[in-house]
Order: sequence, then structure tokens, then C-alpha cells
Amino acid sequence: MLKPIIALLFGLASLNGAMTVTIQESGADVVMSFSGSINTTDLDAGSSDTSQGLVEPVVGVLVVGPATSTAVQEYDAKASFPITGPTSFGTGAIGFADSGSGDIFGILSNGGFLLPSVYGSGTSLSGGSTYSGSLNDLGLTAGTYNWSWGSGGGADSVTLTIVPEPGTYAAFFGLAALGFIIFRRRN
Repeated sequence: MLKPIIALLFGLASLNGAMTVTIQESGADVVMSFSGSINTTDLDAGSSDTSQGLVEPVVGVLVVGPATSTAVQEYDAKASFPITGPTSFGTGAIGFADSGSGDIFGILSNGGFLLPSVYGSGTSLSGGSTYSGSLNDLGLTAGTYNWSWGSGGGADSVTLTIVPEPGTYAAFFGLAALGFIIFRRRN
């Protein structure tokens, strides 16, 4: 219970996933970053295409990395090892990154993932994207979202943490302080 609270309070990526993605506000921007690796043993390689940094929370699509078209390979669940996880993480429509760098990684609404076109299972990846605006502008809902798949040595997971706006912390601590004051006055 303490690890998710620490991750949420300090804006850290989840402490328990092979691939972690963090989204948080930084000044007038929303910054998305990822790091880790994906074990593709229990995934099927699908079609090749290109993609770029984008987010569409209402349908559970997120691609973090370069803001220009980049070659990707789609990986989907094998029939015997379905990918379990949320199908959305907000109400926002599609938005494209203003800038991005590093590798590319994506979470798809069909329960699959996008990885660089030439990817070796377990290879470390990292990258990021930046959007002008706020979490509200992008329609993102703060929280921690997890996807998992596979079995035994092929099991793996992805954790997405959307860190609440700094104002949310102030409101939370303000309400907690008010509750404490009321409690003290009653006793």
C-alpha cells in the first residue's frame, strides 16, 4: 500500500512494472516519459507501420516518443495469453505531441503495444513526449493503470501513472487539515 502512495506523491513511475510510463504537468506543459523493457515471448508480432507521439485517453491509446513518424512493430496478445488492463484512462479526444525524443512505445486500445520496428525482447527503451496544456486539456484522469500478460518466464506488465495536477495535492492536504481541525474541536 505504501509504494503506490509514494509513487503518487512524488510523481515516480510505478515501482512494480517492467515498463513504466509517467504523465505529469511541468509548468505549462504535460510531459510523458517511459523507461523499461518488454518481454515479447508471450506476444505475437503483428503489422509494421509508422506512428508518432499521440494520446487518445477515451479509447486507451498512448504513444510516447518522437513527434514525427517513426517505424514501429505492433505486438498483440497470443490467444492463450490475453493482455488484461484498462480500455481508457480519461475522456479526451486525440492529441498529438508538440515534441518528443528517444525510443517509441505505445499502448493500443486493442490490448496491444507498439515497439520500435527492430526490437529485441527485453531490450531497454526510454523516451518522452511533451504536449502544451494541462492534464485537463488532454482529458487525462489521474491514477495508476496496469496491463499484464503471459505466464511464467514470459509474463510481463506495463504501468501507466498519471500524476494529479499540483493543485490537486493542495486541495487534498487542505481538506485533510480542515478535517483534522474539525475533529480536534469536537474532542
